[in-house]
Amino acid sequence: MKYLIRAIDRPFLICLIKSLSILLTAILILIFPTYSLYLAPIHLLIYLWLLGPFITMFHDIHHHPLLKHKMANKLLISLVGLINGIAPHGYFCHHIIMHHPEENGEKDTSSTRPYQRDSLKDFSHYYFSFMFGFFPLVNYLKTSKNKQKTREAYKFMLSGLLYTLSTLLLLLIHPIAAIAIIIIPTIITRSFLIVGNWGEHAFIDPANPENTYTNTVNLLGHYNKTSFNVGFHIGHHLKPKLHFSLLEQDFNDNIITYAQEDSIVFTDIHYPHLWFYLMTKNYSLLAQKYVQLPGRPKRSKQQIIALLKSRLIPIRSNIVD
Repeated sequence: MKYLIRAIDRPFLICLIKSLSILLTAILILIFPTYSLYLAPIHLLIYLWLLGPFITMFHDIHHHPLLKHKMANKLLISLVGLINGIAPHGYFCHHIIMHHPEENGEKDTSSTRPYQRDSLKDFSHYYFSFMFGFFPLVNYLKTSKNKQKTREAYKFMLSGLLYTLSTLLLLLIHPIAAIAIIIIPTIITRSFLIVGNWGEHAFIDPANPENTYTNTVNLLGHYNKTSFNVGFHIGHHLKPKLHFSLLEQDFNDNIITYAQEDSIVFTDIHYPHLWFYLMTKNYSLLAQKYVQLPGRPKRSKQQIIALLKSRLIPIRSNIVD
């Protein structure tokens, strides 16, 4: 593992290699068009099977570069992202350059704040604004009065243009390949990112929406074992550079602070489950999954539901530069 920056990142490397395996089926679809109708379902099944770990791995290697060689890192991220439905440079601009600095705030183009976050109607509006959020993100980067963000805006626009033109060209030459390798993965991967972000930032204290302890949630339990501790989202926003392997210990070390801040913590659910329970307004099940943190007065089921509902209301205000 001499090429890795940290030996502890070996699980990332294994996950990345697995995610790259669909490159083989993609190549086969391209060079054997006669068999593409048979190869395409196989390609998509493998893609779907690996998608969950891929998304969290892809997220983490943006925060913690995997390889010692910078250019190799960038090329690997672009390639594995491309074949899994993420346009080159898009995730970096959205997540690293915009989402973390803005903390799901007013200027975050994917902010969940303005929505009633247990409403299917509001989620539908959010879904399409996120899915087709290219121009709002470009506008954010270009108008930020930050030279780095301006540079990234032009890189993002160029990569987006090349990605779109390449997709259209492939659609003309080999429609099945374009649909199976690019279009379907783009829609599905982006949909999971949208659902995930909605779940991560569904519960926000309207009295203090800037407080990281109360504008996102932590999810405990076995799902973290297979998804690189993705459930410790409060800790991740507090310390974006903290390695995934340390997030659980950091939560345990600071659990009294989480309790004092009245953070919302659930157990044994994943973000897609959380999204589904919100869309079906299954507060009873959410109350069962709610974790009573030490040091706080124990809440009844009705009190938990009241707390959860109070943090789902829209938070709207005018942005003043």
